[in-house]
Amino acid sequence: MYFFPVESPLRKTCTWIAHSHVLEIEKIEQHLTRVVFKNGRDLVLEVSYATMINQLYRTAQYRYLLSNKMQDILETSQHIAESKWHKKR
Repeated sequence: MYFFPVESPLRKTCTWIAHSHVLEIEKIEQHLTRVVFKNGRDLVLEVSYATMINQLYRTAQYRYLLSNKMQDILETSQHIAESKWHKKR
């Protein structure tokens, strides 16, 4: 599960959002943003729309890159399993 912070993680008031649970993000005012979750609930945060979109997109990019890296590792590990060290039955 991938989470992203709404503000600096060093602040006690920092809220973390689960990326896969976000349905949409709506701008309310200059520094008010509404996050709508897939379960129908919503949360209004004192953060700019641009900041929320940036965090959402950065997390999506990270998920994509990590997923590709894990796929490469899995493909490589399949070759290792077929090496001379693999016991045959």
